[in-house]
Amino acid sequence: MKAIRFHQFGGAENLREDEIDIPVPQFGEVLVRLAGTSVNPVDFKIREGTVPFVNEAMLPYTGGRDTAGWVEALGDGVTSVRIGEAVIGLPGFDQGTFAQYCLVEEISLTSAPKTIPLLQAGAIPLAALTAWQGLTQHGELRAGQSVLIHGGAGGTGHFAVQFAKALGASVTATASARDREFLLELGADTVLDYRGEPFEDIGGRFDLVLDLVGGEVSERSWVVLRPGGRLISALEIPDQAEADANRPFGASFMTVPNRDHLSHIVDMIDSGMIRVVISEVFAIKDVARAQSRLRKGGVRGKILIEFPAA
Repeated sequence: MKAIRFHQFGGAENLREDEIDIPVPQFGEVLVRLAGTSVNPVDFKIREGTVPFVNEAMLPYTGGRDTAGWVEALGDGVTSVRIGEAVIGLPGFDQGTFAQYCLVEEISLTSAPKTIPLLQAGAIPLAALTAWQGLTQHGELRAGQSVLIHGGAGGTGHFAVQFAKALGASVTATASARDREFLLELGADTVLDYRGEPFEDIGGRFDLVLDLVGGEVSERSWVVLRPGGRLISALEIPDQAEADANRPFGASFMTVPNRDHLSHIVDMIDSGMIRVVISEVFAIKDVARAQSRLRKGGVRGKILIEFPAA
């Protein structure tokens, strides 16, 4: 099979197409033939060598974190999926999706949505799970609470805005001015232009801040939390020293595969409650261009990677 890999850490020019063996599923594993995947910020961070749990011993490395495709083969012990079924899932870091086939653990897979193309479903797993777990598991968001979502128009952010609204929260998002109407359509109650409308001016009113931007944005976010509020970052550990005044809670988290969460997300998509927004589509041979486009910023929703028909 063809796979897009890098043999050394560095820029997008290090990505190249290799011919490698199709992997064989072991106990509890499923071989999936890819229809679509997507690019995420973690992809270029891994390629640049800034993700500590992907090291030189794992080179050459196939990137990609989202699986959407058809079940091709089953390892021993797999009972919940069948050959030919359309599925989506989040593989481990040792199994990249910038390849025609990928191994995914059975417990990390669920049936694909029925109301959107399978290619489009390649945008769901990592970004949607990050949004859902950040809001519910770590942010403990409940109906009637208020949440501020930094980076609301991006891949994870556009899911987070919709999930928060579906949970019954009051939703404020930061984004560029050009994305205001887009986020209002997704359900945000208030959209702040991150360039010209400082979110600190709102005052301490939020039960939860979900930070999808990082850096100084995290540091500035403590002051808008109510006493006992939570600052949850998908990127870095918030500086707890900044929280001493009102004792809110701060934490970072890593998204983990979870079939139940993913199945619930699929149900929300199929019910029409959640939209999957696609900005651009690149062919698998153009992964380097897709990563460079994402790194440039300003992407609304997700960038897809499409595989040629078999």
